[in-house]
Amino acid sequence: MNKGEFEEGSRVLRAKIDMTSPNMHMRDPIIYRIIKSPHHRTGTKWNVYPMYDFAHGQSDYFEGVTHSLCTLEFEVHRLFTTGLLTSSKPMITDRDRSS
Repeated sequence: MNKGEFEEGSRVLRAKIDMTSPNMHMRDPIIYRIIKSPHHRTGTKWNVYPMYDFAHGQSDYFEGVTHSLCTLEFEVHRLFTTGLLTSSKPMITDRDRSS
């Protein structure tokens, strides 16, 4: 996918986790998609980019995040976001949007 042989939006990479899960975000979430726009740091080196739910938990782990404030709209995504981490899961506090 990263070689550029597929058109943007024509392919995705999914994680087959649990097709019987009542949480639809845990069934077969998209974790990577093709975007052929140049990146502000890497230019055209990469054509494949992670989806937010997949990248969020990974970047929190690598950056050493211990506490995370999230709005309630992401609550159903949390199991996938942090479920892939085996150690050092951040404490997540949910709150509604403040205007």
